[in-house]
Amino acid sequence: IHFYKRNQSEMSSRKPYKVLDRTRSVKKGVMAANLEELVGRGKEKLGYSTNTEVYAVLEEDGTEVDEDDYFQTLPNNTTLMLLYVGDRWSPFANPDAPDCGGEMTASSTARLIALLTRLESEPGCIALMAEVDLELLAEMDCNSLPPTFPRFDPEFLSQLQSAADKHLFEKSQIRDTLGLLKIYHRSSDAEASTEAKGRRDSVKADSPRKRHKANQDTVG
Repeated sequence: IHFYKRNQSEMSSRKPYKVLDRTRSVKKGVMAANLEELVGRGKEKLGYSTNTEVYAVLEEDGTEVDEDDYFQTLPNNTTLMLLYVGDRWSPFANPDAPDCGGEMTASSTARLIALLTRLESEPGCIALMAEVDLELLAEMDCNSLPPTFPRFDPEFLSQLQSAADKHLFEKSQIRDTLGLLKIYHRSSDAEASTEAKGRRDSVKADSPRKRHKANQDTVG
């Protein structure tokens, strides 16, 4: 009986939240009583490995939620993103973000070799590549690649890594700039709405009927 009552108490203290993965491509609903539970259940729902270090931010503006006291003030169904430690919040989706946690798998190795083969004949196409491919190039480790890899010139690989880093940085800057513009426009719209409401209230307060009533009160 006591166990049943305790379970009922734990259930009643839980609130509904939404968790979003780091690529903004998967959203799940979770019930949690505290920040630790939300992170644990969120990692499980989003398919993150249990040993992956993550942190929670508000999806709308990137505010980091690292205190349970603050977490308890969030309204029901607040959406939080679970980012890998080292990730940066962005207001835009990044569907190409790799989800391998830094581990080079057989499929990513095959993908990398395919990219290098293509770039060997068309170096300029690096500017059109998705971020997942640019990150593979920027973070490639020659020691983890198969024996066929040395056919690529080391200088060529070094130049590709530098170019990939540059393009990743530029894409990140563009996303951040667009995100700031979006937040600025939201703020401007809110201020405009407040000013318009203030003008309407002022007009109502200074209406002819109210001025006439005020004159009658003065005369009386």
